[in-house]
Amino acid sequence: MIVALFIIALIASFVQSVTGLGYAIIFMSISTMFIPFNVAAAVEVITVMPLCMIVAIKFIRQVNFKLILLPLIFSLVFNAIGVKMLLTLDNSILTKFLGVVLILLGLYNIFWARERKFKPSFI
Repeated sequence: MIVALFIIALIASFVQSVTGLGYAIIFMSISTMFIPFNVAAAVEVITVMPLCMIVAIKFIRQVNFKLILLPLIFSLVFNAIGVKMLLTLDNSILTKFLGVVLILLGLYNIFWARERKFKPSFI
């Protein structure tokens, strides 16, 4: 099982390094087939930390802290809610919730993501 989790983390980190996102989505959606949801979430956080630390250290001088304040606040609030859900809800409910979120994310990307245009920025 450890080898399977390592391979999943390797694939997810490859996708993250190529696209800039997707580690958590790939890791959580596949690893929950092998381990309980709350364990998968903890393993995901531990394995993604080195990736985030490398990027944060590399670009710390270019970070606009005023720009990230609001997303940081929302992240802290919803992380607390997520941890509470992990501790209280059943594994089957969490897996179904993840499925619904992934379907909604996919539908959003198919139908509405093209309407949003972002200017490229080179940090």
